[in-house]
Amino acid sequence: DASGLWGYVDLTGHMVINPAFREVRGFVNDLAVAKKDDLFGDIDKKSHWAIEPRFTHATDFNAQGTALVVTDSRAALIDRKGAVVKTLPFSAYLTSEGFVKGQSLASVQVQVSPALWNAETG
Repeated sequence: DASGLWGYVDLTGHMVINPAFREVRGFVNDLAVAKKDDLFGDIDKKSHWAIEPRFTHATDFNAQGTALVVTDSRAALIDRKGAVVKTLPFSAYLTSEGFVKGQSLASVQVQVSPALWNAETG
């Protein structure tokens, strides 16, 4: 809309979810990532929050029912209720929009510890 908010239209062009979000993605497995203020959560097809916005980044859910999020500056895997299933190491961060369609894999980047090189011994 004119204020920069996003909503959803159906295939015929009719508004089905009024613009109320700063950012949105398409529906995947019946949920869509949406940004309210500065945080991400997931909405259902009736615009109800399935997972309240509390993440600084969030990916779509995969077919197994998990998504990657960033919470408290840490990458984590959550279930469809928003519960943290696994917290990734401090060195891991998200590098993509999430899971490849039909896959249970998502791209993350992991920092490698610095190595020291001795110029005298090679």
